[in-house]
Amino acid sequence: MEEILRKIKESFDYLLSLKKGWDDEDGDPINRQSFCKAMEFLFKLINDVGVVNELRIDPGVDGNIDIEIHNDNYRLLIQISDNINSWYGDNGFNLDKIKDSSKEIHNKELFDWIKKNMLYKI
Repeated sequence: MEEILRKIKESFDYLLSLKKGWDDEDGDPINRQSFCKAMEFLFKLINDVGVVNELRIDPGVDGNIDIEIHNDNYRLLIQISDNINSWYGDNGFNLDKIKDSSKEIHNKELFDWIKKNMLYKI
């Protein structure tokens, strides 16, 4: 648990340091509302669902935040923005998939899918 929290903190420190043009083009800095929603989502995920295997947090060029979660069998990409959030996940063969978008990032169907397919097994 400490390792995943350290990784999240390092990722967020990096995201907050990005300035306009961070991608050597015209990438926007991280939108504050997207940042807050991403933090809220990740802490709710850890508290309500558990620890996931592999987690990667990246900036989107338009100020959004992309969260990628994967394990040996499944992958999930979540894009968090200040307006609409979207996600897509599958088993790598376009099977057992989840795809949706919503203003609300705390989605029961999404959390249930993560719990079923992506929890870290000790």
